[in-house]
Amino acid sequence: MALDFNTKMKLLQEGAQIKKDLSATSDLSKKIKLVERFSFIRKRIRGLIDDNGNNITEAANTAATGDNGTPEPTEKQKLAGNYKKGDITIAGIDIRIENPKGSTRSGKSKDGKEWSITMKHHYGDFKGSHGADGDPIDVFVGDSTEFDSVYIIDQVGKDGSFDEHKVMFGFDSLAEARKAYLSNYDAGWDGLGDITTMKLEPFKKWLKSTQTKPAGQLPQLANNFLDDYRSGRLFNLGPVPFSELILQAEQEGMDLDENKEIVTRYIKHHQQQAA
Repeated sequence: MALDFNTKMKLLQEGAQIKKDLSATSDLSKKIKLVERFSFIRKRIRGLIDDNGNNITEAANTAATGDNGTPEPTEKQKLAGNYKKGDITIAGIDIRIENPKGSTRSGKSKDGKEWSITMKHHYGDFKGSHGADGDPIDVFVGDSTEFDSVYIIDQVGKDGSFDEHKVMFGFDSLAEARKAYLSNYDAGWDGLGDITTMKLEPFKKWLKSTQTKPAGQLPQLANNFLDDYRSGRLFNLGPVPFSELILQAEQEGMDLDENKEIVTRYIKHHQQQAA
């Protein structure tokens, strides 16, 4: 999950090389190691395991709210966040799962009304982050393995004023993120405010600072991918993954002439490397 384009391409290339190595070796111990690594790559690309090789669903369900036979946390424990959570790491970001998909999330609203809902997605927070409510920033984790953007929801109170952020992580589009957010609340929920789309790398920087203002008030963010592409920081990629980047740059609005110029620079770079 949360594989950026470069990481995915490297894993695909490594997987292709492993297939060649398997057919070229008769060493049993080497074959076993290659098969184990190939299995890891397949699961990682499919989004079944996190950065550390942990099964995401199993790790999420180690939370006290998960399907593991442990007692549910009390209301006091929920309010204090003092109960066992499921730990996963995705795209280098540590996430603590409070409620795995399928579990029941419950509590009391500010007016004392009790509520509960069955979660459609894993729900938790970003470890070490600091949100507007003084707690870590909350996150819903989707199933996508292809996304390179996250969607930050400025949740609002009954009076329409900003309350806190809810991050949609692992969704392919803003529309999908919006639908997923609403699916985890009762019908008629009116807490959905503005939704801000942010690329993964700028989001990591955003996550490191205490966030007290609506994400919708942020200035327009630079496109991190296009910055890297223009600067030549991706020139060490092989021709196949680089050709995919050319198409991505076009899709994200790069002028054709500028794209041609960057491709020319890429070719000259590799010619110089080979000289």
